[in-house]
Amino acid sequence: MSRLELRRLRGEEADEVPHYYEAVSMRPEVLAAGWVLAILAVGGGVAAMVIGSDSWLENLGAIAGTLGAVLGVALVRFRRCEILLGEKWLAVKTGPVRHRFSVRSLGRPAARRASSWRRLFSPVELEVKVSDPDRTIGLPTRDQEALAAELEQPMKTREAS
Repeated sequence: MSRLELRRLRGEEADEVPHYYEAVSMRPEVLAAGWVLAILAVGGGVAAMVIGSDSWLENLGAIAGTLGAVLGVALVRFRRCEILLGEKWLAVKTGPVRHRFSVRSLGRPAARRASSWRRLFSPVELEVKVSDPDRTIGLPTRDQEALAAELEQPMKTREAS
């Protein structure tokens, strides 16, 4: 039995080949600041654990080292935001987190300044309204015009039919 048949049996849509793909890496200044902070936290934590004569200082060093290591892992895992647009689905993937939206439920895109975690990737984003779970999503992008044109293609097809 092929993978496609297995996916159909499980009730999932077959993954389609995207006609638009964009991978937006974390901004260099964010990565540099994050790595410096992570290295300082781990180094300071180890130094506090080794040099510290009090138990509270050793505990504080262990906490700082752990937080620095977690920050380093997060910088590696969440270093890129990927946008995949196919015939049926828009998929947004950041690290292990993936969201899929039906292309039919997307509204018109509008450019705006990036907000929230998306500022780590790009200073601008495209705001798209999703009608299925009535909400708005932001797509960090480096090429607003290309992504907006690709997002509007399914709308033009729907309006024509």
